[in-house]
Amino acid sequence: DMERPRGYGLFGTKVLLVENDVEVLQAMTSLLERWQCLVRPATSTDAALEMLGDTDWVPDIVIADQHLDGGDLGT
Repeated sequence: DMERPRGYGLFGTKVLLVENDVEVLQAMTSLLERWQCLVRPATSTDAALEMLGDTDWVPDIVIADQHLDGGDLGT
């Protein structure tokens, strides 16, 4: 039985995760959810901006890949 990782005080933290590599996105989403974060994954800048337009869900943290598709940067 695998030990559940500690949440490091992240319980309920809303995370917008922007990553164009689907495998990395899935792995990071899984890890953050195991830490009890509330994750909204996005594969593009446009998808992330659309999510940011939802005033009912405002992220506490945005984690973005440095190099996204179309020359977009996560900075």
